[in-house]
Amino acid sequence: MEQERDDQLQQIAERCKESTVCLKNKFIGLTMSGGSGFFVAPDKIVTNIHVIDGLPGFNIPGFNVKAITAKQFENERIPIYYRIPDIVKNRILRLSRNLFMDLKAKDNKKPNQSRNCEERMVYTIEGVTAFDDKNDLVLLKVIETGVPLPFGDIDVLESDEQVYIVGYDGTQYKTIAGTIPNKHNRNKEFQIKIKHPHTDVDGHSGGPVINSKGEVIGVVVSAEGQKQISLMEDVHSFVTVVPLTVLEALLANSGEVERIAVWRKRPQIRAYRKTDLGNLISEAGKYEKAIACYDTALRLNPNLANTYFKRGLAKRKLSDYEGAIEDYNNAIKLNPEYATAYYNRGNAKRKLSDHEGAIEDYNNVIKLNPEYVMAYNNRGNAKDALGAFEGAIEDHDTAIRLDPEHTAAYNNRGRAKKALGDTKSAITDYDMAIRLDPENASAYNNRGNGKKALGDYNGAIEDYNMAIKLNPEYALAYNNRGRAKKALGQQEAAEADFAKAMELDTD
Repeated sequence: MEQERDDQLQQIAERCKESTVCLKNKFIGLTMSGGSGFFVAPDKIVTNIHVIDGLPGFNIPGFNVKAITAKQFENERIPIYYRIPDIVKNRILRLSRNLFMDLKAKDNKKPNQSRNCEERMVYTIEGVTAFDDKNDLVLLKVIETGVPLPFGDIDVLESDEQVYIVGYDGTQYKTIAGTIPNKHNRNKEFQIKIKHPHTDVDGHSGGPVINSKGEVIGVVVSAEGQKQISLMEDVHSFVTVVPLTVLEALLANSGEVERIAVWRKRPQIRAYRKTDLGNLISEAGKYEKAIACYDTALRLNPNLANTYFKRGLAKRKLSDYEGAIEDYNNAIKLNPEYATAYYNRGNAKRKLSDHEGAIEDYNNVIKLNPEYVMAYNNRGNAKDALGAFEGAIEDHDTAIRLDPEHTAAYNNRGRAKKALGDTKSAITDYDMAIRLDPENASAYNNRGNGKKALGDYNGAIEDYNMAIKLNPEYALAYNNRGRAKKALGQQEAAEADFAKAMELDTD
């Protein structure tokens, strides 16, 4: 079965190879990749607005955007040293001889002279014939002709059906298998679950989503990772897809060619650029400045759900939960299928102790995407906060069924079990959480609480010691260790822990 899936993946990859392109341009002599696209007609390529608008050097006269296929890359393996103009090499040499020598050492061979240059096919983009700023799609007219991919039937897709994401990771052509978690509205964006970190599909934006017959059913827009709270690494990812029906509507609206330089000056497109800048600034931790960029973007184009969402994330980082909720509201109003906006709004509501409201949001997430693991985990936490421990356990059970290595779900289920008096079973869950993540300070603290409840004060202290070693500012662990020491008659040591806990607890 596994071999059959691998074979089908390879077949899809080969079938799409001559039709899927990497959008790129040249900047200071180097080729810069922006993302993916694919032929939908012999002279037209579709991609995301944020892909074509985000290429470096786009605002400098004389820079042209190119599209290049996977076969093209196989014939274009020219070492970077030989692609940089001499004037740039000389400048690098003056700035840093070490950098120059390192660059030369990495690619010290000249290109293979026997490569077949006649197979080299670069498509020159003439301009834009249509765009959909709400769904982040743009249709590009190319001067040469390519091979369009066939369109499929989106109405016959079923839950858990295997599909394929095709595109580029930098300049590497890659096809990734995924599944559709839920039956979806044919006119609304949907999500695909993949067993990869979201960074593996960053360059696939604008690429096609293909069914098992090799037919297009949608266009990749973005990807998000599902993170474990303690490990902070993607356990899987969801790729957001614009459905084929939206692409077909874009094609139907194709008109006269507009030069890209002119198109980029439109307010709707300038808003994308401001959003991209805000994203970069936010990643650098400068949230106030990022919010200012998002403000400008929304003044230019108030219909960008993703920009409201990103501004909400920045406000959340500043603990402005009310402001974040307002932005998530706007994102959901523009896109009622925005599962991630519901999820983050639920998280913000929990921060404000609106657990009932958070549960409603998590319900919506699960309705849109039944495999959204963190929605189950966080809904369980909200139920726990309301004292609905049985319901909390059910949600954590589901999270663990969907992801048997979900550390946070074991830890949280253990806490709910302990609240119901099932302390031994709770400790078993904490054991599993620690086995999966030996640096999970919360799991050690919680296991210490379980041992303390069973009268094993020395064992509890060992766990609290470990929690504090992992997180020296863990006020609750100091307080709990103080209680265990007090139970053992170690009054002076207990008072020292209580004092440390008060010093650290600024709330």
